[in-house]
Amino acid sequence: MKKILLIIIVSFAAISFSACKSDNKAAQGDAVMLGNYIDSVYTIQPVYTETQWKIIDEGYQARNEKLQKDEKELDEAAKAKLEADRKKYEELKIKYDKGIKEANDPEMIANKARMDIRNKLLGEGRPGPSNDWSFVTKDNVVSTYKNFVDKVRDNSANYSDAEWAETRALWKGLNERKDAINKDISTLDKITIDHLKVAFLAVKAVNKPVSQLQK
Repeated sequence: MKKILLIIIVSFAAISFSACKSDNKAAQGDAVMLGNYIDSVYTIQPVYTETQWKIIDEGYQARNEKLQKDEKELDEAAKAKLEADRKKYEELKIKYDKGIKEANDPEMIANKARMDIRNKLLGEGRPGPSNDWSFVTKDNVVSTYKNFVDKVRDNSANYSDAEWAETRALWKGLNERKDAINKDISTLDKITIDHLKVAFLAVKAVNKPVSQLQK
């Protein structure tokens, strides 16, 4: 009888040990899957919309819920890795919350559109927050005018009123800078700039009402 009881105890222990090993292996696999998922959504190009975040979060929650069933079976190293992965996901959530808020903020939208126009017409980050036009010199003034006029010619048919307002403001600033360095500009370059000014007025005449041509 004692022999039979011993066999039962040993068998039960073996089964329990095997089950623990199986649970541990499943938990390790689920933890790796969750970590890989977090890494993948962390590195993709963000699209700051509620719909995109819902898709990302649903994927996370499904994997996280599956892991939670056997999470206690993880070893210490795996638990530490899991904690770091979840912290990384929280950082991603904060990033998306901020991005979604900015993407729906009218002032942020208007400012982004304004900066996009500046970057296209004058180059990245110009003329800068302090409205510093010193980047325009006698050596690049013609190419600056040409790029400006070419970009307006190519895109102005689709400009909003706000984009036109920013374009006019930049055009005014460019002309003022040209006047400031006029004595250093060659005669040939001055003639080229005059032709480009005529071209700009022609584009504006086609795309804006008569009442706004002189603005």
